[in-house]
Amino acid sequence: MAFDYETDRLKPDHPSARIVCCSASDGKTTIAYPWAGEAVQATRDFLRSPVPKIAQNMKFEHRWTLAQLGCKVRNWIFDTMVAAHVLDNRPGI
Repeated sequence: MAFDYETDRLKPDHPSARIVCCSASDGKTTIAYPWAGEAVQATRDFLRSPVPKIAQNMKFEHRWTLAQLGCKVRNWIFDTMVAAHVLDNRPGI
């Protein structure tokens, strides 16, 4: 499963920093939802589950998860941003 946060800033350190919405995809079905209500706990449960997880810039999602949900993401398997840099490692790219 791939997931992605949309936030109101780059880093979660400011007291008013917040996740605005989240999306998740299994490669066939994609959902996007506002960061509110039961969706927040459901996302936390998913991120702590053993389901393999993919992100574009894993460090960003991991840091926001720690700050906003107080837990680590379990079972990272792939970072598409790192893969893109491996495929094209020219300076400035």
